[in-house]
Amino acid sequence: HSSTEIHNRWVSLINTALKQDILLTDRIRFGSLAIKKELVLHTWSGTLLDKESLPDDWIKSKGVLVGIWLTTLKDGVG
Repeated sequence: HSSTEIHNRWVSLINTALKQDILLTDRIRFGSLAIKKELVLHTWSGTLLDKESLPDDWIKSKGVLVGIWLTTLKDGVG
């Protein structure tokens, strides 16, 4: 695999973990098994894309992503 592909897969996995953590804060769905949103907010603080424009409680915000850009192939070299 090219370094670009490896990087992009890694970013995708990290974003999946973020989405899973956000989902696991749903007290209606998970009841007492839900994790505290404060834990998720603290865990992911400093790693989010465009964090300055996010509200303090971004758990319910759509499109929150880890602040690492996907890379693209340049001149056919990955």
